[in-house]
Amino acid sequence: MEPEERPDDSYYEIVSPEEELADLQERESDIFQEIADIDRASAVRKKPFLDELKELSARKLQKMHEINDDPEPQQQAKPAGPAYLYWVDSMMFHNQCSVIIAVNLILMGLELGCSACPNHDFYQELETCFLAFYVSELSLHLLYH
Repeated sequence: MEPEERPDDSYYEIVSPEEELADLQERESDIFQEIADIDRASAVRKKPFLDELKELSARKLQKMHEINDDPEPQQQAKPAGPAYLYWVDSMMFHNQCSVIIAVNLILMGLELGCSACPNHDFYQELETCFLAFYVSELSLHLLYH
């Protein structure tokens, strides 16, 4: 049997505990310096955001004071038109107008899909009805407002 080969002792550097401690302290100092550098860079990047946040907080506080100093909420001015046209601003009227617009869009798509349809006159009459509705809606809004 061959004797077990040992690696050359010159390969391993023998470091005294004092030298190892000095290396660890130097590495620790380097890490603290890197952390300090990161903190400085972070502070520079955070400064504009902190300034903006401070400004927004001041503006928010000012608005809160304005609201608290003015106990009466701002009331929306009533339209100048006749009172019996109040329904022109109702949600129901707006929903009905939206439905009519959607139906008009669908019919326009159908009309484009069959350009050679024999019902061309029918589509013309429907377009005239939609136009009359749109003019009426606009006139009602103008009268009421």
